[in-house]
Amino acid sequence: MLGSRGLGTVHGLLVGSVSHQVLRRAACPVVLVRAVTDGAVAEGAVTEGASAPRGREVVVGVDLKHSCDALLAFAFEAAALRAAALRIVHGWEPPIGSEYMASPAVDGSAGDLSAADRDAMDTLLAAWRERYPTVEATTVLVHAPPPAALVEASAGAALVIVGRPARHWPLGTHLGPTAHAAVHHIGCPVAVVPHD
Repeated sequence: MLGSRGLGTVHGLLVGSVSHQVLRRAACPVVLVRAVTDGAVAEGAVTEGASAPRGREVVVGVDLKHSCDALLAFAFEAAALRAAALRIVHGWEPPIGSEYMASPAVDGSAGDLSAADRDAMDTLLAAWRERYPTVEATTVLVHAPPPAALVEASAGAALVIVGRPARHWPLGTHLGPTAHAAVHHIGCPVAVVPHD
């Protein structure tokens, strides 16, 4: 678990340099808990001796093009421990020039997602739902950029879980756009889970 106390002057950039480096480099999941300057407890935080918030939602962002096992394992376990519902969010942007560009979904839902995407999500979750039968897991397939979809879905959540590529790039590890948006713009605790 890692505290957050960004001291920058840019509104919304809530993560300090030490927290940012740990989130980028840690080989294990890291939970970022917001600091509150007036002595109040950050939204969704657990104080010493208290149990985790119960009944509030756990939200996880997934990308159907990449392995999600590490994320889903963490998410289902977190939801089970909190006796909370789990919402699995997949943000989707159509390829430039595709027929989907001309007719976006009216309600921002899965209306224009391919049947293959919906089937992939159902297949991905089947084993996890069987393993965690007490967790009420729902999916949200949104026609929106993944970072924006996850930030919007986080309202009222007790915990948001996002992945970070574990592989190294020429200039070192990085958070990726969705994890970056989550740690800078989501107020509740955010778990960053490295994955392949």
